[in-house]
Amino acid sequence: MVKLWIAWKGNTNNNLNVMDAFDTSSKKTLEETSSTSPAVTGFNGKLWIAWKGNTNNDLNVMAQGPPPPPPPSKLTLEETSSTSPAVTVFNNRLWIAWKGNTNNKLNVMDAFNRLSNTLEETSSTSPAVTVF
Repeated sequence: MVKLWIAWKGNTNNNLNVMDAFDTSSKKTLEETSSTSPAVTGFNGKLWIAWKGNTNNDLNVMAQGPPPPPPPSKLTLEETSSTSPAVTVFNNRLWIAWKGNTNNKLNVMDAFNRLSNTLEETSSTSPAVTVF
């Protein structure tokens, strides 16, 4: 069954949260924290969350399974950003997009194979990414 999931950072504690938007009993507060909003997508039967670290600018992605969730499989990337990343699925791969931490250039990367592309385009804010 497909559900509509929402992810956010806590208002007072910066912890990441996920929940089925129509089932408040599904809310899960994660130990991970961020100073910016997370991104979320579904991929291979799991909910994937992408975020930048709370006390650092490291980009992270982590899977959450259907309840009961398995232990999270967190991947900390070598890339950094001062803003929120975006995440989507394309060609059966999980892609993350972000603005560079020091050069503001836009980037996209296959989160698992580390295949990336740095664009010449720049932005002072977070990008969005989708498949069309």
